[in-house]
Amino acid sequence: MNTNDPTGLDRLQQLFDRLGQRLTPQKEAVWRLFAASSQGYTLPEACRALRGEKIGQATVYRVVNLLREHGLLRYVHAADGEHRYLAGGPGHSHYLVCRSCGKACEVTDCDLSVLEKLLSVQTGFCVEGHHLEFFGLCPQCGPLPDLRRAPHSG
Repeated sequence: MNTNDPTGLDRLQQLFDRLGQRLTPQKEAVWRLFAASSQGYTLPEACRALRGEKIGQATVYRVVNLLREHGLLRYVHAADGEHRYLAGGPGHSHYLVCRSCGKACEVTDCDLSVLEKLLSVQTGFCVEGHHLEFFGLCPQCGPLPDLRRAPHSG
């Protein structure tokens, strides 16, 4: 997130201004839910979490889809096969996703610009971005690597 706009509300307002739409309290509540979570939510989880806000399921689905289309939300494939949506910034995205609990962590050090250029030259596609996911087990769900295990006594 931008340090000058830690909640992302400025970007959200700019999006709706650009679209000629009003930023309603419901749209803002959907955004705040995702912006406050490092784990993200599936759509059913988001609907349950927003139930107290009196926001209907159709509204949640529409707002999430709109935010995803415009790059404010991204999704990863959760362990149960559903999409888990996370607040994200502009540009490409890379994630580590736990196959067991669905935890997703963004990977920031992954430069694929050379590959993007090569693919553009080879295929004629104008590559606009990419989305990359790595799957495995997080530290809480998987076995600890040998270096992190406690020494065996006895």
